[in-house]
Amino acid sequence: MVQAWATMAAGQPLERFEYDAGPLGPEEVEVAVETCGICHSDLSVVNNEWGISSFPAVPGHEVIGRVAALGAQAKGLSMGQLVGIGWSAESCMHCTQCLAGDGPREVMEVVFELAVELAQLAGNATTRRCFEALVDSGQAREAFIRWAESQGADQEWLVAPTLEPAPHEIVCEASCNGYLSQVANREFGLLLAEASHPDGASGTLDEQVSLRYETRLGDSVEAGQVLARLFLRRPDRHLAERFRACFKIADEAVAPVLIRDRISAA
Repeated sequence: MVQAWATMAAGQPLERFEYDAGPLGPEEVEVAVETCGICHSDLSVVNNEWGISSFPAVPGHEVIGRVAALGAQAKGLSMGQLVGIGWSAESCMHCTQCLAGDGPREVMEVVFELAVELAQLAGNATTRRCFEALVDSGQAREAFIRWAESQGADQEWLVAPTLEPAPHEIVCEASCNGYLSQVANREFGLLLAEASHPDGASGTLDEQVSLRYETRLGDSVEAGQVLARLFLRRPDRHLAERFRACFKIADEAVAPVLIRDRISAA
């Protein structure tokens, strides 16, 4: 049984709630939650601001926890592994939905509701039904393609997008046995911005400069195991050293410090 906090009706306070999540699906993973975030979308669900909530409702997402059970066809994870779950579940890039490019229904619910809210902010009376019809008919994608072409995108590429990485590969390997405990994403972003703009911020973006992760935060790794690959236009030893320094290996897998706690400690 799952122990949680839930609201029983719109706008009501949270109370302890126990429920059975049902059998684990073949591509699903059960996570023992250690900490999670509460954001405005949770409050919208609790208060039924979008008109789509069902009760009892258990708010809270952006979860950090450990794998407690694996479906028979779940890939890339192991029991006890420290994992993170974003606001959109079912995005593992292994299952049928991900490979087909068809995300979960609840994501589209949020997309349509946000579209309606944005339209209202802009003084537009477009309804959810109109947005759904635009997507179903293909008009929304056609409008996107027209916009992309107006920005200089190649039409053939939009039909079958491909992007070859830059020719020089920098491999980042684990320096020792342990767990991938920290990845300096801000530094990564700055490094990629620097590498993809060789002529400075006002220069042309090199779209082939790219990064590919080979492991996930919390993974158990061995010395020499590939953590990530950076693709550059030309060799750059200094940039490679800074790139490798973004990964931290620890003896134990621990949940990363929350941003709130970092601010409080500053």
